[in-house]
Amino acid sequence: MLTKVVLITGATGYFGRYFVKELSNYYSIIALGRDMKKLEELSEFTLENICLDIYDINQTVEIIEQLSNKYDIYGLINNAYDFSTQTGFNTPSGKFEMISVEMMRNGLESGILSPMVITQIVCKKMIEKGIHGSIINISSMYGLVTPDVNLYEGKSVFNPIIYSVSKAAIDAMTRYIASFFGQYGIRCNSIAPGPFPNIESQSDNSPDDKEFLERLKKKTMLNRFGHPKELLGILKLLLSDDSSFITGETICVDGGWTKK
Repeated sequence: MLTKVVLITGATGYFGRYFVKELSNYYSIIALGRDMKKLEELSEFTLENICLDIYDINQTVEIIEQLSNKYDIYGLINNAYDFSTQTGFNTPSGKFEMISVEMMRNGLESGILSPMVITQIVCKKMIEKGIHGSIINISSMYGLVTPDVNLYEGKSVFNPIIYSVSKAAIDAMTRYIASFFGQYGIRCNSIAPGPFPNIESQSDNSPDDKEFLERLKKKTMLNRFGHPKELLGILKLLLSDDSSFITGETICVDGGWTKK
């Protein structure tokens, strides 16, 4: 077993699979996800796989406490988010004038409540054990800038307000954790991806629209969208001692979208 243990939520998602496979070269990985079959496909790369429903806060608390006691968790990557119609994605009912309280609640529970609870438990145990750890929150450029309404004109794909609100909250949490826990040697940073459409698998958030994808490309300075492999460099940096003086940051990986 590699010395340092890293916990990754949303491990079976579009980003998560790449995170697990790459980081397993450097760390012992605990993978959390809601699909056990998909988790089992990652078994060769992981120390342990845990099936977890992020909407079940009691279950989340119980599992994270058990893992924090069992292992000396050095790194936490809060990557999980419910990209589905349950949070208003790609459905007319997700528009601000239509979005239900239930959709708002789901977005906040998966986007900020769950990672906040997980981070609270992991941080407390890091302090108890004297671990100088690294926490990385997967945010979004939409926590910093507003989606362009023209992108979605005449399209069925849709990015709901609760996603932007959740990601802005994650960035605020990042700064708060960095400020209050820096004295214990715990760092906390956010990575804010830009356009990384899932074109490799079918999901509720997989755009199957060539015109829409072309619109996305034109919004970046590089005239293309990103691939999860292009998040791995900054992820490895923020986990490593090479970033030992970096904390409280939200770092965009967006092909220049937010600067254009």
